[in-house]
Amino acid sequence: MLALASTNHALDRLVAKAFKRALAEQRLDVAGHLLMALERLERGGPHEATLDDAYMTMCRKPASEPLRKRQAT
Repeated sequence: MLALASTNHALDRLVAKAFKRALAEQRLDVAGHLLMALERLERGGPHEATLDDAYMTMCRKPASEPLRKRQAT
């Protein structure tokens, strides 16, 4: 069971890192899916800090600084 918990925590960290990258790149559609994944992962384990950090990351962007729309490539 310890190995499974360790794997889940590694997955939490990986998804959280991808979530922050999606926010930084203004990929809000992707960030939304990754946030849902973090919420689902928390149900399976005691890694509440990872999800809390994701919520705090969303709140750190000043309201006066609007989100930029992603440019089509």
